[in-house]
Amino acid sequence: MINKNEVDIAYDIAPSMYVTEGEPITEIIRLREAADILGKSVSGSVLYKAKTVELVMTGNRTKDNPNPLLMPTWKITLQNDNDGFLYDFYIDAGSGALGGYVRYKNN
Repeated sequence: MINKNEVDIAYDIAPSMYVTEGEPITEIIRLREAADILGKSVSGSVLYKAKTVELVMTGNRTKDNPNPLLMPTWKITLQNDNDGFLYDFYIDAGSGALGGYVRYKNN
């Protein structure tokens, strides 16, 4: 069961990823807005099937920011039947910026 103000699940967090406390995040973009951002970013000539959507927390580590803050991020998984791959797209739920994607084989 998911409890308010508690981490539901954590994975793929490297020991070097220490989290510092930042300002509270009081507003995020709606899922519909995240889907619109993604729709404008992916190729219009490819038909994707939506598989899953999750609101996850990701670290915003950069060269200039070695101590990341955890940020709410929309993770949208799409399937492309043309190439047989799944794509996980990450959209910052605070700013609406598309943070990138991961492509992997659909087994």
